[in-house]
Amino acid sequence: MNSIKIIALFLALIGAYTCPAQGMHSFNDGLKTHRGSPASTATNGKEKYNPAKLTAAFRLRFQRGSLKQEDILFNHSALQQELKEKMATQNSTKAPVPSAPVYLTQTEAHLKIYKDKVDSYLNNHPTIAPALARLIEQEKLYDRTHYVFYHTQIIRLSVMQDFLKEFYQFVSMAKLNDFVFLRNPHEINEKEDPNKIMEDFRSNEFLSDHNVEFRKKLLSVNLAFFGNINNSGESTFHYFKDNRNINPPSLKETFNKVFSYLKIDPKYIDEIEKMLEGLGLINENAVVLQIFVPKEKVDQCVYLSSAFGRPYRNEIVSSCYDKKKGYHTRIAPILDYYKEHPEKIVDLDKLQARIVFSQDIMLNPHSGVKIVRYGTVDHNKNNAYKARIKEIAATVAKDMLKSKEVMPINPFIGKAPLQRLIEYRAKL
Repeated sequence: MNSIKIIALFLALIGAYTCPAQGMHSFNDGLKTHRGSPASTATNGKEKYNPAKLTAAFRLRFQRGSLKQEDILFNHSALQQELKEKMATQNSTKAPVPSAPVYLTQTEAHLKIYKDKVDSYLNNHPTIAPALARLIEQEKLYDRTHYVFYHTQIIRLSVMQDFLKEFYQFVSMAKLNDFVFLRNPHEINEKEDPNKIMEDFRSNEFLSDHNVEFRKKLLSVNLAFFGNINNSGESTFHYFKDNRNINPPSLKETFNKVFSYLKIDPKYIDEIEKMLEGLGLINENAVVLQIFVPKEKVDQCVYLSSAFGRPYRNEIVSSCYDKKKGYHTRIAPILDYYKEHPEKIVDLDKLQARIVFSQDIMLNPHSGVKIVRYGTVDHNKNNAYKARIKEIAATVAKDMLKSKEVMPINPFIGKAPLQRLIEYRAKL
């Protein structure tokens, strides 16, 4: 075999390896492709090649033994071009982008119906627009796995939550990401049944979630950030812009219960108050809670409601509506319908919900619940506050270790390494 045939064989093999499979079946096209044919077009005196057709014709001519030296050189260039194009395609391939939500997010669904009303408020409160964009981005991030709920609280309630979070992070030696304790875990039952609570409301029309016991175990929430925009007394947005809560407890009242249970010296309450006053945070703006609940758990800890925590009476989704009891026994199908067909829900803006607190879900940092908070506190103030509350929580935990006290632990965090050390020291 002479050198021309060896080179031709080598090039043919390269072409067979690099040409896509469908090119192997295009020999009929290849019969018509060569110089001056559809595989080569003139542009300003330069030839523009179609590598796939060109190499197919080249392989066909090789099989027939009709190649010449110039054919080999010509097709060698074509094969190089083909390889360059393939490499360029591979190198430019981007990582797959997560697919967008199938439907609107909950806040987007509400905006679809009440956009004009919302816009009128945003024009008067321009600082809220950037926060709204962040809220919706978070909704999109968790849309496939979680439902979202909104609540506003004054900042001093956040202090108790931050203290508990830092305290438990210290004693469990584990970081709690996107989670805070919205209630003192030691005052809440291990499990609660939303249907039992709805039945209590049904059997006693005078009950209200303003009742002390219900305030402890229930949290009033909207299904969208602007939910209940036409009723300021039931609206996350209005409470946020007006910086208010209904009957909020004092800082000392909140901390006294927790500190008493944990046997913490109350002197630290004064220290926390002085810290807040020093940073000018006592009267700072309210905080929005964006609460994400896993879809598979939402029916175990949330129910559809109207004002005062009472079950929502009007039928929306027949598959989960109990005609005898007069309320929906599940909220998940309603939330799906809310996102899919907001225009079909009468009085969409009036819908709200109640989160039912229990240790196994809403107060369990390993349950999949995620809680993101938004506020308008100055960045430097916020950093100083977080550093100081972390320092105080660590000091409290260390003092308990020195005193050999048995530290009560949320059972769903587990018996922490520090707890085991305390128990060991207590035996010495």
